[in-house]
Amino acid sequence: MREENDLSLPPLVVTPELAALIDLGLLTAGGLAVEPAGPAVTAAIAAAAAAARAAHGARAIGDIPGIAPVRRLMSALGTDPTKTRSSSEALLRRVLKGQGLHAVNNVVDTVNLASLRWLLPMGLYDLAALRGQLRLARGGPGDGYGGIGKERVNLEDRPALYDDEGPFGAPTSDSFRTRVHAGTTRILLVVYAPRGADADPELLKRCLADTRGLLETLCRARRGEERLLRG
Repeated sequence: MREENDLSLPPLVVTPELAALIDLGLLTAGGLAVEPAGPAVTAAIAAAAAAARAAHGARAIGDIPGIAPVRRLMSALGTDPTKTRSSSEALLRRVLKGQGLHAVNNVVDTVNLASLRWLLPMGLYDLAALRGQLRLARGGPGDGYGGIGKERVNLEDRPALYDDEGPFGAPTSDSFRTRVHAGTTRILLVVYAPRGADADPELLKRCLADTRGLLETLCRARRGEERLLRG
């Protein structure tokens, strides 16, 4: 069991197959008070949504920079990305349809804001709920978990995070078991950045720095550890 104030990153290994396809950005943060999002978070999301509509409103969703690389990643694993959408694409689609983002709490809403700004899928987990070593691997037959607001998330042939208790996260939707809730004080954030010839090698670094800044400014988060995992 991790100590209450432990903000060290859990050990994480990536299978060779996924190391060739995806880079990860990891950070931890603590000292959190999870509560309804205040006016500052709401205003920042509104500004990001307006910017996304201005930048991308006239484009087909598949032509938007940032969407195509994530779709290629899903396709490379045998998943139809137009039927199983990444979390970042799902957020952008809601905004482009003129719909607001679902309000959950200050921490989740801030991470959704960052994902919308950078168009990268992000996973957010209660650090206290994770057990042992973490692993990113292709989901096997029958793998899945109870989702957040969903009965079951299928993980077969999708990038999936596992701990000693089983799968808990993916670029599409995370698990109920490791969700951020009112009792959460420490978090692990995972940013999924597809690799490719058109990938910006500094994108992940800039995204992590911006996301940490948002968490510190909007959620009064205490800085933990940060790491880039590149194949």
